[in-house]
Amino acid sequence: MSTPLPSIYPNCRRLLVPTEDMVLRFSCYHKYTLGTDLRQSAMGIMRTVNQAVYDKPRQAQHVQALVWRGDDYKPTPQLSMGVGLFAPGQQGSAGGANAAGISQARVKARLSFQNFEQAATLAAAVGKQCGSWVQVLARRLRRRAEQAAPSGMASAGAGSQPAPPVQYHPASLSGCATSVPLGSAELLGPEGKP
Repeated sequence: MSTPLPSIYPNCRRLLVPTEDMVLRFSCYHKYTLGTDLRQSAMGIMRTVNQAVYDKPRQAQHVQALVWRGDDYKPTPQLSMGVGLFAPGQQGSAGGANAAGISQARVKARLSFQNFEQAATLAAAVGKQCGSWVQVLARRLRRRAEQAAPSGMASAGAGSQPAPPVQYHPASLSGCATSVPLGSAELLGPEGKP
């Protein structure tokens, strides 16, 4: 019996393809600096989503890590754009330099803006799906806590103090409004260990 794959899984796999294509066409210097970072980030996203799908006891931790990995991927293509690896739109005449002072011969060797846009769009889609997944897991945790609360309240004494508020993981750049609590008993195993 196979585990059904969530819709984020194929998007993570699709993110690997343009990443590999981009890095393949980087210059030698950028291939081994920014390119290595891009490839490792994309592969880390794929490995983490795989862990989130198949490691059910620690799924919330893996999904939270996936949010961070998705956010860690995004700055590298932006930096690549900033250092001139992607041509900003249509290429000009054969000679001279563009507005950034980069020669046209060098512009032709760069990737097109569509390559950057494709990677950025896929990374944003993965980020949104991560945020949705975190929200689903948070709702499950709240439901389980609500179901456990009535039985726990009956055994609590009249003068007992309310439980301290749960500490939440900081919101990520992927637009995740709700985050899974890090200190909940479901995320941590016995003795508070993951």
